[in-house]
Amino acid sequence: CALPIWCALQNLLLAAHAEGLAVHLSTGGILSYEATRTHLGLAAGEQVVSLVNIGVPAADAPAKAATRNAPVVRWEWR
Repeated sequence: CALPIWCALQNLLLAAHAEGLAVHLSTGGILSYEATRTHLGLAAGEQVVSLVNIGVPAADAPAKAATRNAPVVRWEWR
């Protein structure tokens, strides 16, 4: 089960943010390339679940407001 990995990543992101660091979680396309696996030295059966970028934000970086979709609520009465 990968759930403990995602819990650990959430804690890492929250801790970095609390320290004033900029964080970005990526599960993007680069992880699907064989060249990436080779570069990282991954053995057969090993996989990367995410890349985490952590750094000091630029002094003039504007704050980015969070955008969220409205929750979808659906009731089915039977």
